Amino acid sequence: MSRKVISGVLIGYGSVGRYHARQLHDRYGTLAIVDFGDDALARAGCDFPSATLARSLSELDAIGWPWATSMCVIATWGPSHAALFAELVRRGVRCILCEKPLAQSLKAGADMIKTADSLGIALGVNMHVRYSGFVSGLRELSDNLELGEPCNIFMHAGAVGLVTRGIHLIDMACELFGQGAE
Repeated sequence: MSRKVISGVLIGYGSVGRYHARQLHDRYGTLAIVDFGDDALARAGCDFPSATLARSLSELDAIGWPWATSMCVIATWGPSHAALFAELVRRGVRCILCEKPLAQSLKAGADMIKTADSLGIALGVNMHVRYSGFVSGLRELSDNLELGEPCNIFMHAGAVGLVTRGIHLIDMACELFGQGAE
């Protein structure tokens, strides 16, 4: 199935969202940024003066946003991902990148994947630590210094809970110890 994407929509203009906004803008030129916060929208307007700014997806509906030809990135807090995915699917979006975690529960994530499969939606999840080379670099350093295999890990995640920064650290630990990361 061919997908002709001509615009980008970013939901959530926080620290990670700003990175995605630049990528979407550089790739498609036409960009909408959705965030409910006054400060975030003001920052987005300064950073991307040509972007369409909105407080909700409904505001983009009101101006006739071309959902079917949009690449959408969900970069909000994890507990909102499944509901936002469902909203985008209802609007006909067929290309969605969801920041980690995919959803707040295994069931919600599995439902998202099932929906994406059944409707032919390209759905990706961004787990940047997994693909950063950090663990392979750590293993190489350990080998060079003859430290042996890792046997313990201590983590401090910042933010709040496992559905934010913590999920990256758990994924890293799984990769480091070779347990259940697939």
